[in-house]
Amino acid sequence: MKDELCLKQDYLDLVRRYENTLKRVARHFYPTEGHQYEVLLNDLATHLWEAFPNKPPHLNGQDEQAWVYTVLHNKANNLVRNAQVHYSHIYYRANLPDLADESTENPLVTRLYELVEKLEEKDRQLVMLYLDSTPFKEMSMILGQSEPTLLRRMRKIKATLIQLNKQLD
Repeated sequence: MKDELCLKQDYLDLVRRYENTLKRVARHFYPTEGHQYEVLLNDLATHLWEAFPNKPPHLNGQDEQAWVYTVLHNKANNLVRNAQVHYSHIYYRANLPDLADESTENPLVTRLYELVEKLEEKDRQLVMLYLDSTPFKEMSMILGQSEPTLLRRMRKIKATLIQLNKQLD
């Protein structure tokens, strides 16, 4: 019983530490908040709970962040690709931080997400990692591309985002 309580507390601590990552992954697939965003957010939190007991114990810091991102992104990809986002879930809202509350979000951040939504899938993945302050070394491990390639892609993405922003003005 004590181990189960300890596991739950460790999980809640993990969710609080990576709350923004959870939101970004959900927003990556459903940029406009709404019911699907909420459902995906809940599915991701549930999947993270299911994967949590199998988390390698030695992970911390950037390695832990890479593990969390990989678990969340792979699950979200599978759910959205297979259109298996179900609408009957066990909600953990009582114990989890309010992940969907972004009412205090800066309008510039909202604009950035609107622009990122217009990018190709592979570029959105890179931008998500970049926004999470993931080092390029870890991005290369997650995405399976070399650091120089990712740096070049990021420069091109930034230029594309600037151009898209000008077009929308």
